[in-house]
Amino acid sequence: MAATLRFPSPSLGPVRRKDSFASPVLHCLLPVTAGTRPSRFERRFGPLSSRKWETHLRTRCQKPTQDVQEPFPPSRLTHLVQDFYDRLNKKDIGKLDELMDSNCLFEDMAFPRPFQKEEAHLFLKQLSTAMGQNVKFCIDDVYEEGKTNAGVRWHLEWKKRAIPLTKGCSFFYCSENADRLLIKKACVFIEPSVKPGAVVLEILKNITSFFDKYPKLAIWFLEKPHALFTYMLKAYKIFLEPFILPLLVYYTHLWTYAARLLSLVLNLVQNVLKPLM
Repeated sequence: MAATLRFPSPSLGPVRRKDSFASPVLHCLLPVTAGTRPSRFERRFGPLSSRKWETHLRTRCQKPTQDVQEPFPPSRLTHLVQDFYDRLNKKDIGKLDELMDSNCLFEDMAFPRPFQKEEAHLFLKQLSTAMGQNVKFCIDDVYEEGKTNAGVRWHLEWKKRAIPLTKGCSFFYCSENADRLLIKKACVFIEPSVKPGAVVLEILKNITSFFDKYPKLAIWFLEKPHALFTYMLKAYKIFLEPFILPLLVYYTHLWTYAARLLSLVLNLVQNVLKPLM
């Protein structure tokens, strides 16, 4: 008697067995014989029980495991970047200095000029203090270029919750020093809090049009950009400073009093809510 394939009836649902963990598709492919004579299927493959048949099908369908490749292990460069942010999160500035070269240059694009070794130490200490106890750096991706350069995408989190407008990327340029990698230079770019969007493109369009229209003036400005600001500063001191400085002093004192008042209100609210929490 020829073997037949059993397919589950749509009205009854799939055939299930309590003693098997195979899927319903494997159950519907079990051979069924009407008599005791060995079927063509059994003559070809031998007598197979249902569980043995399920194992045979599962083995045929599975992909070979030898083709699966393990991910690349972290390199020394990746470990260096991870250690840098881990020690910064732990506020361990002393051990953080051990990862930096003696002539390390730390350049944060939010500041007008880069920090040298001692200045970088002070800046990182102030940064860890400003982060408080619950704000942490979280690394998103690490990209390597060769064996000494790396780029990192990161963001800030407060108690494992992402803080808006705190994304950034850092570039580390390292050097070999007695079989150790040390950070020689670091450049940090932070997500701007103000996003002008298409206004930037319009400003860029106007600037490039001005440069194309007056190339000599553009060359002079690009070669000596500080000269224009020097003239502007002189004009400000002569014409605007006598009028603007008193207003700035007045508004500075006004905002100082406003900040103190806001701090007093927040402390009062905190003290009121503290017994209720």
